[in-house]
Amino acid sequence: MNKLTKVALCSAIFAVSMGVLSLNGFSGLPLATASQQTTSGFMPMLGHVEYTVKNSEGLVTAYYQGDNKIVDGGDRCAAAKLFNSDASSASNFQCAITGGSAWTGPGFAYIGIGNGTSAIVDTSDSIGAPALNTVGEMARVQGTVTATTNTQGVVVTITNSGHPFAFKSGVANQNATGATSTTNVIKQAGLFNSTGSGNTGSATSHTTAFGANSRMFAAQDLSPQVTVSNGDTLTVTWTVTIGSSS
Repeated sequence: MNKLTKVALCSAIFAVSMGVLSLNGFSGLPLATASQQTTSGFMPMLGHVEYTVKNSEGLVTAYYQGDNKIVDGGDRCAAAKLFNSDASSASNFQCAITGGSAWTGPGFAYIGIGNGTSAIVDTSDSIGAPALNTVGEMARVQGTVTATTNTQGVVVTITNSGHPFAFKSGVANQNATGATSTTNVIKQAGLFNSTGSGNTGSATSHTTAFGANSRMFAAQDLSPQVTVSNGDTLTVTWTVTIGSSS
């Protein structure tokens, strides 16, 4: 192998290595001071999440933003849908969840929130089991999906701005502030391909089951965590940038 070939090979390895990196982090920013996110290097998929809390009068009381983690399941489902059968048994293409069937539902258009405390890792496939007023997934709602293009590629936006999470004290479920508490803390969020069971996004519903075909594409541990009070609503906006052509 000559010197030029070695250089080319090293460059290719470096490019592939950069392609599997993901950015992780979270920040709470004062209103109207959020700076433009910038990235460098070769990033085929990058997820970013924004959280907007409004009070009962519709005024914005808090805004947070940060980068998420695209988990192994998201990578595998993307690869399977693009290049192989979703029902493939090959482990690196397998999109089916443990004990579940092949993916036959819609895309990753469902936003979930929870108060789980187990850190999100590459192998995570949920934000905690749904359970009434305990640690786990609180609620999930279908978002509106749009796409635009820029110099980095295609930017897909998933938001529940038309159907925000609502919180109300005195209602004994996790999509509320609880029967005896006046505040609740959102600790995690995830992006799923199914609504699961028991969800309407109202103050009287909560996640009761994952659903047979539920998979998670990406998730985030919130730091700082998002505190909501009686009468508040929460809008979550997820953006996923897919691009390697520029």
